[in-house]
Amino acid sequence: MNKHLRVKLFFFIFTFVFCSFLRAEESSSSSDESGFKKTQLVGEIADSNLETVLKNRDELNPIYGFEEIFIGLNKKNTNAKTGSPISVEDIPEIKDVKDIYWFPTIQGIIKFDKESMSQPGSPPKRAFILTTGQTGTTQILVYDKEIDPKTKKPIPGKKLFKVFRVTVTEEDLVVLLQQIKAKMGKIEGLEMRLIGDRIVIDGQIVVPKDLRRVLTVFSNYKEAGKPVEFLAEVSPLALQYIAEKMQDEINGGKDRPTNIYVRILNGRFILEGAVDKKIDRDIAVQTCQAMIQDQFKLEPKLVKESVFKDLPECMLRIRLRPSQPADPDPIMSIRVDFVSLVRSYIKAFNFKWAPGITANSSYSYASDAGKFIGSFQATLSGLFPSLETLSRNGHARVLKSATLLIKDGEDAEKGNGAGPEASIAESLQVPYFVPGNEKNPPRWEFTKIDTNITVSGRSIAGTDKINISVNANQAEAQEKPAPDAPPGSLSYSVKTQLIVSNGDSAALGGLISERRQVAMGRDPPNSNGSDITLFKFSKNHEFQDQRNQMIIFVTPTKIRNASEGTESLKRKFRLRK
Repeated sequence: MNKHLRVKLFFFIFTFVFCSFLRAEESSSSSDESGFKKTQLVGEIADSNLETVLKNRDELNPIYGFEEIFIGLNKKNTNAKTGSPISVEDIPEIKDVKDIYWFPTIQGIIKFDKESMSQPGSPPKRAFILTTGQTGTTQILVYDKEIDPKTKKPIPGKKLFKVFRVTVTEEDLVVLLQQIKAKMGKIEGLEMRLIGDRIVIDGQIVVPKDLRRVLTVFSNYKEAGKPVEFLAEVSPLALQYIAEKMQDEINGGKDRPTNIYVRILNGRFILEGAVDKKIDRDIAVQTCQAMIQDQFKLEPKLVKESVFKDLPECMLRIRLRPSQPADPDPIMSIRVDFVSLVRSYIKAFNFKWAPGITANSSYSYASDAGKFIGSFQATLSGLFPSLETLSRNGHARVLKSATLLIKDGEDAEKGNGAGPEASIAESLQVPYFVPGNEKNPPRWEFTKIDTNITVSGRSIAGTDKINISVNANQAEAQEKPAPDAPPGSLSYSVKTQLIVSNGDSAALGGLISERRQVAMGRDPPNSNGSDITLFKFSKNHEFQDQRNQMIIFVTPTKIRNASEGTESLKRKFRLRK
């Protein structure tokens, strides 16, 4: 080699090194502008993001796009020949697979079955690839094939027809995906995809009840260690539809007043509004829980274990309105009437017949005659019989009424189911005169006549019956047996419990007493010596009959307020106000 050629070679090498250095500097500058952090220290970690990494990779732009191929290894024999055919029938420029330059980006994961490709009768546009027993992902770039004129070896052409992404996994993802789809069935809104070495269950399920089926299938495969991931959820439109139906159900219908509103927040049902009673709030929560899907496993032993975290829940935000003032306790009026009838009949007669002679005589001495002169005069008396009669009918009626207002209900102090008690009493002092004697001066004393009434009442739920209890004592004054004797008294007492309809009257009891007295006698003989009774016939007879009848009536009446119970009293006493 002469000197001139050596100079040219040295200049060419220098130019090539200088240009390479400039390209390296330019690449480093562009990397800095693209987001790469320049490494200045040995071992420093480069800082980048996904967009920067993808941008700096070789961008493939195949004419006929990409195609995914998934191959599962034979678990029993990892060295067995397993594979999958690939087809280029959608590329019209290619007539035979022998005209293609196959370029795998990662070696050692798959290999081409040359025997199948070269056998007579094999499809001209189909090739068969085999696994090498390793898992991983590679890309097969399909170029048009050219021949290097120097080396006479095939090289890739300028056209990139198609790219096959081949993923080799231990599990046959295609077969697994087919099994999952067959078990889940056709579910609207559900999407299942193969991403890398995983089966991803995604989408927005329209019918919420299908979600439980999807979750059940997913959980079974997940527990078996299969490569599945769950990203699906209920469609927001479906949740809104359920919320509207739930709101109508809670409020009793679409046309009923709305007190509780249901809205969706972050996939959960929120119950809002205000109610008067706690039971209304509890019913709203129970309705919400009944309309959402079951959140538990199917095994009985795990019924209370929540495993599905993505299902909607019921969030309670229902307020209780301040309670209204309690209605006043119901009132009832109990009227007790005492009716006492007294009938006294007295009949007496005295028959007397005692005719007699009444003699009158006088004696005198006459001096001129010298003798006694006397005269005798007799008078006949009681010639006709006499009859004295006495008849008297005495009728008396004692009427006494008492009206009490009591609270209708159970007496909390007693706690035995009885109603509260009410009582009224009357005390009458009857005066009488006591004559004096040697030791005590004359004075006035009193006889006490009392009336006591105690009642209680309680309504029987669901009926118009009233359970009442009455304890009554009534006393009456009697005639004096003698002018200087105290008057007598007659007392009645009743204690009973019974059930009476509202507004009806019931006779608690009647006491009838009858007394009869009969007296007979004769007059004593006349001791007067001036009367000479021819004969004497005298007889007196006295007959006295007394009857007493006592009846007590009770009348309970439910009233709305206390003023209503006074209307009857106003009318009785003729009070206008």
